[in-house]
Amino acid sequence: MRLVEQGKADLDADVNQYLKGFQLPNTYQRPITLRQLLERRSGLDDRFIYAPGQIELYSNYGYGVVGAIIEEVTGARFEDYLRASVLQPLGMNSSSFQQPLPGSLAAETAPGKWWYQRPVPAGGLAVTQKPAYDGFGGIVAISKRQAKPHPE
Repeated sequence: MRLVEQGKADLDADVNQYLKGFQLPNTYQRPITLRQLLERRSGLDDRFIYAPGQIELYSNYGYGVVGAIIEEVTGARFEDYLRASVLQPLGMNSSSFQQPLPGSLAAETAPGKWWYQRPVPAGGLAVTQKPAYDGFGGIVAISKRQAKPHPE
């Protein structure tokens, strides 16, 4: 939404105008828009394409497209843009969208491999056992030990 406020993206424009590395198929009369992607009404499924605006469904692929748009519009990698514009200003220095996690954060996460941990734009936010930031205890943590509420 920040990019829309800055005039760098249009919620109602065909997303293909932002995508340089690939294009979404123009299967239906109406193009897919950023608004539809964010509202989960783009018609994109991980396996099928439905008419935009006709069905509401969660799509990992759709949010990956949003991540690719962020990269194209800003010229920065998705994880770098989110770190600089969202995580750091909020003091969330133990959180990252980087995949795989950098060594300093990876050492703080629970062992194992989750099915969704693969390098794709907008792939997921990882939070370590350290508090996300002072005063906020409502974020899901991937931790070596049971997360405890932050003292108020």
